Amino acid sequence: MESQAPLLEDTLLLRKTLYQKVENFSNLNALFEKIDEDESGNLDFEEMVKLIEEIQMIGEMASVTQVSLQRFWSTLLDFQHGAKEEVHLVTLWKFLKTAADSIVAPGSLKREISIVKQRQERNTEVSQSRHSIQARVTIKKKAKSKHTNSEDKAAAAAIERVRLDLINIIKDKQRLGVMFKKIDANHNGSLNRNEFVVALSMLLSKNQQPGTKVIDLLWKTVSPGDGGELDSETFARWLQI
Repeated sequence: MESQAPLLEDTLLLRKTLYQKVENFSNLNALFEKIDEDESGNLDFEEMVKLIEEIQMIGEMASVTQVSLQRFWSTLLDFQHGAKEEVHLVTLWKFLKTAADSIVAPGSLKREISIVKQRQERNTEVSQSRHSIQARVTIKKKAKSKHTNSEDKAAAAAIERVRLDLINIIKDKQRLGVMFKKIDANHNGSLNRNEFVVALSMLLSKNQQPGTKVIDLLWKTVSPGDGGELDSETFARWLQI
């Protein structure tokens, strides 16, 4: 078991590095289309190597050994749970993003332990009565009630920001159709709520990602009123492209 740890760590590090260089789904899509010369919508091992080489040229990035590439490819095929020796764009994006989200930064565990100890010390030094705790809760509820209207306005502004960000990425109706087909994993011509959330995650950068409340409001705004799925025409009308 100990001999396998460096291999796994090496693959995770490569996935995280590639994700950081690509930055968002739109950039990966552009590189993917450049490498996918036969327009099959999938990359084989040789094409994947070319894609990684393209990403290396974006910025400073250590060279990748053939052994590391083989490990990366093997792990990617296991990730997609299929017998195919080719990988879809959406699968590759999820593969990179999942690794980046799961890797713990060095020293973070020590920081968390330190934070816990500090909280314990504060709890030992400061004794609070039930009355004072309840008073703070009551004050917090009143403050929250006063800010409800301002929060709704902020959510509306956030929705508009998402719409403008998506317009900047998608640009026109034709490109929307292409991206829509790639994100529509089950190829039924429409997106349900879960697919819509995945689309936002893939298209928007980390800094552009909306919160849960904004996503709920977005779906209610964009999707049909009967709770059905979202087609590309409806999406285009909402984007105003």
